[in-house]
Amino acid sequence: MGLSHITTPHLHVPGGTQRVSLEKRHLVTGLISFPEIIRCLITEFDVTPLRPDWRDILRTGTDTIVTTIQD
Repeated sequence: MGLSHITTPHLHVPGGTQRVSLEKRHLVTGLISFPEIIRCLITEFDVTPLRPDWRDILRTGTDTIVTTIQD
């Protein structure tokens, strides 16, 4: 791995051999929390959650972030 001038959190999307159509996907916009990204992957890209209570876990994380930002 090399050094990059980009120091903020970011995502690398590999090209791979399969293309994913974004045409019918609902992608989050605006201020995006990590729980929102995970929710989007599960609900829009059919990623299998590791826990059956994933909705509760993500809701708690999102509520904490929103409360912190508003204070």
